[in-house]
Amino acid sequence: GITNISGTLSTIFLPRGSYTLRLTTRDRANNVAADSISFIITTPIPTPAEILQKVAENFGKIEDMKAKMIDFGTITIVGTNTIVNTFGPTERIFMQKKPDKVKITSVTGTPTTFILNGEMVYLSSEEIGIHQGNIDDMFEADISPFRSLEEIVTNGTTTLIAKEGNTYILEFEPEIEEISKVVIYVDGNNWMIMKAEVYDLDKTLRVITAIKEVSCINNIWIPSKYVEMKLLDEVTVAREVVLSNIELNTEILDSEFEP
Repeated sequence: GITNISGTLSTIFLPRGSYTLRLTTRDRANNVAADSISFIITTPIPTPAEILQKVAENFGKIEDMKAKMIDFGTITIVGTNTIVNTFGPTERIFMQKKPDKVKITSVTGTPTTFILNGEMVYLSSEEIGIHQGNIDDMFEADISPFRSLEEIVTNGTTTLIAKEGNTYILEFEPEIEEISKVVIYVDGNNWMIMKAEVYDLDKTLRVITAIKEVSCINNIWIPSKYVEMKLLDEVTVAREVVLSNIELNTEILDSEFEP
């Protein structure tokens, strides 16, 4: 018989999927393999609710954020590579605090400050003074790489439509009049939304947001570079944003978000 069989039992954590494992016993007295057995372990695919919960858990760790933001972009004619306009690079200081405070101050060009505080929006500069209004009455600003998307995906129906490698592709039918669906791509390694596609009521793709680089700060994953493309009828507006000097959970004072 086989004698002196010993081994080590280890705990491993695998991404969800199917794995073939082989267990081999060894006859230590004769130093030969004695027997082996193969078996398949299949980890279950998470539900859409579980995927969104993982995404929410990551961003739920963020109470406030401050970073240097540099953005630039181009406007091109649809169907061609003809650039009709460029903008930037523009340097800004970006601040955000839960649940509903955002402040963006431009450093280059004309000093301008944009503030979102609850339902109120403030826009100020030396040239125009301070303009204020309700968020529903003013323009929709691109104030965060994830704020507006977070609002969209938390209300509506969700379907897991595909899995490519360790990326989960989900489709939303949001409760928003101007949008028919949103398709998002979630990285199963860091549970970040790495890409989002927004379709209008005619099911035409209108906005693509893609995260190009990420940073992990204090065990929190956050975008550090992303690209947004707005696909209009005649032109495409492409904007690239780079975040650096990122600070998280530094207890930013509420007074920072007053005009």
